[in-house]
Amino acid sequence: MIPARQYFAPISLYYTLGLGLGMVAVYVVMRGQYSVPRHYNVLEYFAYAMYLMGLYAGFVVIFKYVQNIERFLVTMEALELPSRNNYATFLMFAMPFPFYRALRGKHHIIAGLFLYGCIVLTGSRGGLLCGGAELILCFLYMAYSETDPEERAFDLGMLCGLIVLGIMAHPMAMEFYRSRCHDGDFFNDLGGRVPMAKRAFSYFKENILFGSGIGYTGNTDIYSPKKGALCWYHSLPFQIVGSMGLVGICAYGYHYYVRLRILLKSRQPLPMAFGVSCVGIFIMSCFNPGEFCPVPYEMLIIIFYVLLEIHAERPFTGENIVNDSGRRSFMYGNNDK
Repeated sequence: MIPARQYFAPISLYYTLGLGLGMVAVYVVMRGQYSVPRHYNVLEYFAYAMYLMGLYAGFVVIFKYVQNIERFLVTMEALELPSRNNYATFLMFAMPFPFYRALRGKHHIIAGLFLYGCIVLTGSRGGLLCGGAELILCFLYMAYSETDPEERAFDLGMLCGLIVLGIMAHPMAMEFYRSRCHDGDFFNDLGGRVPMAKRAFSYFKENILFGSGIGYTGNTDIYSPKKGALCWYHSLPFQIVGSMGLVGICAYGYHYYVRLRILLKSRQPLPMAFGVSCVGIFIMSCFNPGEFCPVPYEMLIIIFYVLLEIHAERPFTGENIVNDSGRRSFMYGNNDK
């Protein structure tokens, strides 16, 4: 549907190549790097790094409020952070990992709640809703992973208490997000997302096989993208339907089928924490560009699945062996001996 100058525009090529061949390259490189046996559990260390990344992102949000504390105390409304959806997405990436640590020490739940609190402070409506859904998933994950029935009951009880508290705090949340609402309506047209969804299906009808193409710029009357960004539909499903048509639907359908198989291969707590993070980002991507941003979001997701794939094939055993050079090392599984 689009002319060659749009199809081969630098921005269009960045996203088509970045999300296609670029992610294949990321997979090949990361698969080779993480397949090398190490004396530590890579999945465990990566989870710890994500935990720290979340705390860092949270403190950045807090610092923004400290910088503008006078204005905040006057309005008591969410500040207009320049990258609120990006902050919220990073925090959602990290949120499941404190709950994984909470299986060893319940005090880590405080860090998980802190991360969600920071998501609320970003002023991102998608973060508020999708982060809330992910928070529920985190508590259900923690309860599922518990071996002690009393601990499981504690987790479920805390979740029920937080849901009740959230319902009671609804008026306060709407007041806090007043600057983000249009005419007092929290949802309104969801920042142009509703008309863009309708536009996606109209393009699908025009070109059922391939849609409008990733580089299509005809939606600028609804959404004017910043420099270096696509003319987003702000929703992963509608982006696929509108931009890539039936071919895209089939390709991404198979893509997510493969991902689901990887997620379901291991029911151990650590891989499941990565799985909850992936599900949370998918939910967030239904309201924001999310996974359609090659760097850093889709690249990070690919790394997650590489780690999960390797773990499913060769679970880390920590078995101490002596290799040919006489050095001691730890292996991922017995197949590596």
